[in-house]
Amino acid sequence: MMRTMLTADERLEIEIQQALEDWKAAENYLECADDPDLVEYAVFDLETAKRRYTYMLKKLRQRRENGE
Repeated sequence: MMRTMLTADERLEIEIQQALEDWKAAENYLECADDPDLVEYAVFDLETAKRRYTYMLKKLRQRRENGE
């Protein structure tokens, strides 16, 4: 069995896609949360997912600008 090696950019793009899915899932969870403690957790989770996604996009942009 032959394994395809992914480039660093391809791996990062996969991580970005996962981060976006996590962000969407966090938004959905916040919409469904009805207990105050769960709402607080959902807001924290949503902010974390959003920051992770934007960080990864920034990282990919920097890699491409530097020709890595």
